[in-house]
Amino acid sequence: MDDSFLMRLAILCSISGLAVLFLFSSAQGTQTMIGDITAEDIGRNVMVCGEITDTRISNNHVFLTLYDGSGSIRYVIFNSTSLMLNKTGMSPFSLSKGMSMCGPGAVDEYPAGTGNLELIYRRGVIEIS
Repeated sequence: MDDSFLMRLAILCSISGLAVLFLFSSAQGTQTMIGDITAEDIGRNVMVCGEITDTRISNNHVFLTLYDGSGSIRYVIFNSTSLMLNKTGMSPFSLSKGMSMCGPGAVDEYPAGTGNLELIYRRGVIEIS
């Protein structure tokens, strides 16, 4: 292999890597204020940050209430994804009242037709501070 071929290959790999990073960061989204989340956002993925004001665990499902100054919302980590998070070293079972967190979630309405919005964690990084 000649040097020019290797140089072109390295540049192509670098550009491809940057494109993947850009797409991944766009998929995570920018932070959304909880008070700005509406029924029009159902099905959309958002990133929220807030203080955990309530926690409940039932059948290995983790139910949190997050408050960011603009509003509060239920944040749900279901059993299957809580076990997946555990494998990455982040235990959702250790989340407690008073902690601050940022995490991605899909906006959902539960129970259907009530107007009660919640965020469902599916994948991504949850940051705790």
